[in-house]
Amino acid sequence: MKKNKKFTLLELLIVISIIALLAALVLPAMSKVRKKALSTSCKSNLHQIGLMFSGYLVDWKMMPFASQMPSLNVDPDPPVTEALAAYGDSKNIFKCPADIAGLSKSKSNPSKSYFETETTSYEYQSHLSGSTLKGHRMGGNTTSILVMTDYEPFHNPPTSKASRNCLWGDFRVTEI
Repeated sequence: MKKNKKFTLLELLIVISIIALLAALVLPAMSKVRKKALSTSCKSNLHQIGLMFSGYLVDWKMMPFASQMPSLNVDPDPPVTEALAAYGDSKNIFKCPADIAGLSKSKSNPSKSYFETETTSYEYQSHLSGSTLKGHRMGGNTTSILVMTDYEPFHNPPTSKASRNCLWGDFRVTEI
């Protein structure tokens, strides 16, 4: 004689509550992992941009003349994406994955991301335009010259230790 074993309602509720508890424990960790992945992707983009700057420096012996914030039309220089176009094959390198419309607000157009407004998520230090970096007023110490940084603290709140990714004059990328 076969006995049909079925789950009772109590057993099903216990299993569901255990699954819900495990999900509640895992979700915050997944959020941290996602933030770290976005920051790492951003650093990779900045590294690629650093290689583009390096190629530009080899060819022209100076940093490109480019606008810091093209949407404000402060100077007639082109966006840095145009200045470096011959040294890279994708404008998407200039987009930080954490630069999302509605979350990070462009000052000139609050409904769009910085990338949509400025064609880049990274702020070029336009005072470097025409500089050789080694002859820059910082004394030629390229490790202390900031070339590009996130427009906004995309990766963490501004009060945290590491909220922006930065590209330095020696083309390394760090968080500040």
